[in-house]
This record gives sequence, C-alpha cells and structure tokens, in this order.
Amino acid sequence: MHFVRIQEVKLAVDLYISAGEWTTFSHYGLNEQMAMESLFASNSCWRYIIEGEDVIGIVGLERINPLDKVAEPCMAILPNKQRKGFGLKAFQKLCFGLGVNEIGLRRLQATILSDSPSHKLLDKSGFKCEGVLKKLRFKNGEFIDGLLYAWVKGEN
Repeated sequence: MHFVRIQEVKLAVDLYISAGEWTTFSHYGLNEQMAMESLFASNSCWRYIIEGEDVIGIVGLERINPLDKVAEPCMAILPNKQRKGFGLKAFQKLCFGLGVNEIGLRRLQATILSDSPSHKLLDKSGFKCEGVLKKLRFKNGEFIDGLLYAWVKGEN
C-alpha cells in the first residue's frame, strides 16, 4: 500500500461519496463543488490510498495549523475494501509518518459520531477520547452525539 498526491479532484470526491462519507460534507452545508475545493485547501493535505494498481480510498489531514502544530486526520475507504486492515495502515502512515514525522505535528484530533466504528481505529492508533459533543449531528431522524478523540505527542 502506498499514497499518491491527489490531482483529480472529481475522482476524490466520488470516492468519498461512494465510501458513504458524503454526510460529513453535507452536514457542514457544503455542496459538491465546495467539497472539492476543501480537498485542495491550503491547510489540507490529501492522498489517494493505492493497493496494487487500484485506488481504494483517500486519506488526509485537514485544518493543519502550523503555529499550534495541530491537524485533523480524515479518511474514506471504499466499502469493498473496509475491514481488511487498509484503513488502519493508511491512517497510521498518514498521522505518524507524514503528520508527526514530516510536518512536525504535536496534536492530532478527530471528531466521530458515537455510533461510528471508527473508534476502534482511533483506539488502535493510540488516540484517547477527550469528551462527548452532545447532539452533534442529525442522522436518521435523531440527534447523535459526537466523540472528540486526540493523540498528543508525549502523552499517548
């Protein structure tokens, strides 16, 4: 598995949508064009995840703050490639290889929904739950709590 810098924005957004992550963008009131622009924002760093010769997902750091050395990791894996270990490898390579070792980040933080299986990936990667964000998102007719996870250099 390796990463390739994203150059074709439409493919990246299509992957994100097909992985079921479009709700992340639509929750913040973003349309598809705005979502594409966010993938190339100056404070973001997105990569395709390649296995063999196939693009199987995208992974990125968003809201990179160079002064505070903080960023938010994000990822979307195609449904047929989920739960096979690709996500964990890609997430850790992005966070610790690129984020901590190359960029020099000292804090990585991620917000997930309380019903998301992503907490397993965060736990395995050394992230700790720092708190509950009450009724963060409206989903399937009800409000769902969010969970704030973080990895802090020297503390995890």
